[in-house]
Amino acid sequence: MARFIVLDIVFKASSLNYDLGGPTYHELKKIRRWNGRVHTLVSRYALRYSILETGEKMGLWKLAPADKLQRAQAKEGGGRKGPIQPNYSELLTTGKILEYPEFDLFGYMITDPVTNIRETPVKISHAISMTPYTFDKHFSANIGLARRMMRKEGKMEPSPIHIEEHEAYYIYNVVIDVDRIGKVEVYVKEKNPQEVKKELEENGYIILKEPEKVGEIIRCVYGLRDVNKIYERILNLVKVLLKLKRNIKGRSEDLSPVLLVIGFYENTMYDTYKDRIKLISFEREYIEEIEERQEQGKLIRIVRRKSTLSDKPEFVVHGLGVKPQILDENKILQLVEYFLEGKKEELLKELNRSGEGKQEDSEGASEKKPAKEHEEFKFVAIFHRPGVRVSLFQKK
Repeated sequence: MARFIVLDIVFKASSLNYDLGGPTYHELKKIRRWNGRVHTLVSRYALRYSILETGEKMGLWKLAPADKLQRAQAKEGGGRKGPIQPNYSELLTTGKILEYPEFDLFGYMITDPVTNIRETPVKISHAISMTPYTFDKHFSANIGLARRMMRKEGKMEPSPIHIEEHEAYYIYNVVIDVDRIGKVEVYVKEKNPQEVKKELEENGYIILKEPEKVGEIIRCVYGLRDVNKIYERILNLVKVLLKLKRNIKGRSEDLSPVLLVIGFYENTMYDTYKDRIKLISFEREYIEEIEERQEQGKLIRIVRRKSTLSDKPEFVVHGLGVKPQILDENKILQLVEYFLEGKKEELLKELNRSGEGKQEDSEGASEKKPAKEHEEFKFVAIFHRPGVRVSLFQKK
């Protein structure tokens, strides 16, 4: 069985991720798209950082403290320090690495003394602006401090800087591999298989694959015993994505979705609509004025058509035939909970209550009937904030 939850998220924010730049020039991270246009981006690493920080501030999880971390041995000389990674003896051999959502959800690499690599079960794409960057920037200087120092030094010497700015809608994608969360494969040494098994079971973990010796290393697969704890961890992640914030250069930016496409997949490869969501930067309205008058016994009708343009954004989603809904965080969390608990009938009924659960083609929202065990199941819904216009486009 393979289960995936996929979230395609659009949010509006300003100047979220700066590159190395220079001492007097703060440069935004950028990427050039297929058409040669330059767009700003928020790296997956920056998003991951903000997800972890927001979750901790919301009280949904705790991050690993310094005594649960270690530095790997540097491969190069010159006094260079090695990378920071989870502590091998404190977390890996005891099983307690699964107690920290940051390692369970987003993976890790341990290189010392035994290499352990956990591929992240939660995949995050870069967030890329939906409109090109036109190299806007502003000039700033610490005049206030410089004036005070002038009384001491006798001359004005501010520190001028240029800061690139870009306010835009950004889009990114999160793929949650449900059945890999709460489980881990580890490689340890300096213990025999029975010692490893005994310690893990004493610490409350379930053995999913008996420890076996491979050369001088012991391989073991174990997981969290309480499945509700796993489901709670996934729900907490979705809660964070719905409330996501990012602190940058004295600002607190809101990264919560203005548009969300959420998909639930079981026993089938997941789909994403990230590249099928387009932003139209204007809205055209037509107004008709009709004037009638009698001339020489004839009725003359004059129709004048006027068009108006406004800067209201409109999102066009290609390949979906479901009606967009107003974003309701409680409803989204309820859908996630139904899916995790295998309540597919309730999941479909929840959407049917709003008149959304119609049978669609291969690009549509859901199956008419809930899937049986080992059968494919796919369910997709669209949510948006009030005031955001969403249109659907389907090929006929």
